Amino acid sequence: MIHHKEIVSVTISGSSGTGFSNRVSGIIEQMIILPLDSNQVEVVNARWNLSIKDSDLEEIDKYINQVGRMDNRIPLPIGRDQSDIMTFSFSSVTNSPAKIRIVLKIKETA
Repeated sequence: MIHHKEIVSVTISGSSGTGFSNRVSGIIEQMIILPLDSNQVEVVNARWNLSIKDSDLEEIDKYINQVGRMDNRIPLPIGRDQSDIMTFSFSSVTNSPAKIRIVLKIKETA
């Protein structure tokens, strides 16, 4: 099994923002969400909602009313039969993060 890291950076404008992954497949073993200010400092009290969709725009995961950094280690299968582009849509973002960085640790399956 091969592991790799994917980083998605989402610019927040107003109270929302959307970012896209490269084509990936396998299982997301770890997902870290980091709200950052314009100086790349973590905004620990940032509140946000996140919807993750596949290339068919089907929602594969959703997080509501999260605060600050998130480190999720619940396995999330993606691109079951082929590589897939994921869409990360943030909404209701508060306390002024300039961007949100998403770090994915993905285990590729054969």
